[in-house]
Amino acid sequence: MVERGTADQLTIRRLKKKKLRLKDMIAIIEDRLTPDIIA
Repeated sequence: MVERGTADQLTIRRLKKKKLRLKDMIAIIEDRLTPDIIA
């Protein structure tokens, strides 16, 4: 993808942002599923 040039740079940037957002959402869901352990 990177070899195609500047037009795809925007696409790559969007995909990276989307990936980060998904990772954040997964982390939030995992936190909800995992019971809090109070030490």
